[in-house]
Order: sequence, then structure tokens, then C-alpha cells
Amino acid sequence: MVKWAVPVGGVLSREFCLKRGSKYSKDIGKLGRKMERVIHIDHDATAVELHPENSIVITAYDGDDSDTELLDLIEFLKAAMHAPDVRQFIKKYGGDSNVGR
Repeated sequence: MVKWAVPVGGVLSREFCLKRGSKYSKDIGKLGRKMERVIHIDHDATAVELHPENSIVITAYDGDDSDTELLDLIEFLKAAMHAPDVRQFIKKYGGDSNVGR
């Protein structure tokens, strides 16, 4: 098990989602947290469309042991913890899968 030293505050289940066709959009606003402190990491661009300013879209994990995409984000996430507003931090450094590299 890897200790990331980054707080993970929740996982969104279907009750937090809006169905759009065959896809789901996750409404992180329903978490009841300050939006300037929430980062949503997902592989599905549809899932993050309600709050793109809070989101980092990564490629889907397919079981490849050499996939380090989440590990590559650790230092970015640690730095984002100290930003007054993570949305501005994401905007400054980009919200795509290259953000941690």
C-alpha cells in the first residue's frame, strides 16, 4: 500500500450524479464542502462537466502496472492543498492529464 500523504475526502456514488444519456455527471457541489477546497479527479470528461474548474481529467486505468498517472499527481495535489483556492491553482497549471508532469 502506498501512503500518499494527501487527504481524500470522499467518493461520489450515484446519488450525487445526474444521468445524461448513458453517462453520468457528478455534482460535487452536493458534497457540502467549500468548492475552493475540492478537487475532482476522474477519467470521464462527462463526469466532471458540472464543475470543470474543480476538475482534473486523467486517462482511464486499464490495469497496466506501469500506469503512474495518479502517482504523478501527488506533488501537484500537495501543492494545491496550500492554495487559497484550488480552482485558481488548477486553472494556472491546467486540468488535463499532463498537470502532474
